[in-house]
Amino acid sequence: MIVRGKTSGQRIDLNVKVKPSISLSPKSGGQGASFTVKLKGFEKGEVVDIKWYVTSSKTATLKKGVVVSGVGSVSVTVKVPSTATGGNHKVEADGQGASKVGTNYSVTFTSSVDQANSDPTSTPLPPRATATPRPTEVPATATNIPIVQTSSEPTDPDATAEASEDA
Repeated sequence: MIVRGKTSGQRIDLNVKVKPSISLSPKSGGQGASFTVKLKGFEKGEVVDIKWYVTSSKTATLKKGVVVSGVGSVSVTVKVPSTATGGNHKVEADGQGASKVGTNYSVTFTSSVDQANSDPTSTPLPPRATATPRPTEVPATATNIPIVQTSSEPTDPDATAEASEDA
């Protein structure tokens, strides 16, 4: 940067280094969730890799070869690894021109099933089968309908029954 005095006219050359920055949006979510990484202050045209810290010393690359714009910024959408464990994980932008910056992303879970599946040493449970009861259809025939004869009149043992053709 060149600075020139208004009244004196003196010229001063200053070397200014813009410090790179990173921001995430949103800053938390579950396994497989998408989030945006915004970078500023990188060298124009710098190639950057976006890394996910699985542990404090082990990384996975979320996006490789991101090219920074002519003004030193770029935005890229990435996803939380499906194997991510709960808690904070560092997301880092590592530029080939020695620019490096990181911030934390918080992996959250919405159910105990998500938490159980976050342990890489555990075996995921298979989905539960749910049986839906079905009614059994039985045809209504004279052979399976019980016939019960009831009468409110006392029966006369000496009376004789007459057949009716209505039945």
